[in-house]
Amino acid sequence: YAEGMAFAIRHEVIEEIGVLDEYFFMEYDDMDYSWRARLAGYKILFVPTSVVYHARGGTVGSTYFHRINNTKWYTRNHIVTIIKNYEFCNILKVMPLVLTVELTKIFYLSVIKKNQILAIAALKGLINVLIDMNTIIQKRIAVQKMRKVSDNVIIKSMISFNPWALRMFLVFQSKGKRLAINNKT
Repeated sequence: YAEGMAFAIRHEVIEEIGVLDEYFFMEYDDMDYSWRARLAGYKILFVPTSVVYHARGGTVGSTYFHRINNTKWYTRNHIVTIIKNYEFCNILKVMPLVLTVELTKIFYLSVIKKNQILAIAALKGLINVLIDMNTIIQKRIAVQKMRKVSDNVIIKSMISFNPWALRMFLVFQSKGKRLAINNKT
C-alpha cells in the first residue's frame, strides 16, 4: 500500500473509488484506500528515487507507546480494513490470527509493559468493532460491489505476517526507536 503522507492519486481513481474513508479518522486509512484501489484494478507503484520528509508522529506521538489517543483507532481500523476488503472466505481464514495478534498485543501491553492505558485503548478498539458492526458491514457491501480483482491477485503483493517483525516493532517502539523492514519485492 502507499503511505498516506506520500502518495499521488490519479483523478479517475478518486472518481471511481472515492476518497479516504472518513470513518477511519486516522490509522489504516491509507492502507484501506490502497486496498480499494487494488480491488478496483489499479496498481500501486513505488518510486524508490522519490524523497519525502515526514515527521512521523508529529501530531500524535513519536512512537506507538506514546500514541495513546490513536491506539484505539489503530486496533479498530486494522480489523475494519480486513472486514471491508477481503473476500468472505479470506476473512474467515485470517480473522482468527488477527484477533490472536490483537489480544496478544493487549496482553503484552497490560502484563509485560504494564501499560494499562494503552491496553485499555486497544481493547476499546476491539469493542468499537462490535459496536459499529452494522456500519462496517454497509461499508463492506459498498467496497465488494466495486471489486474487479480477486484476493488471490492482491495477496501476491502483500507481505506475509511475521511475528518476529511485530515483536521487534513493539520492542523498538517501547525504547523510543523505529524499526524499518525493507521488503525487496
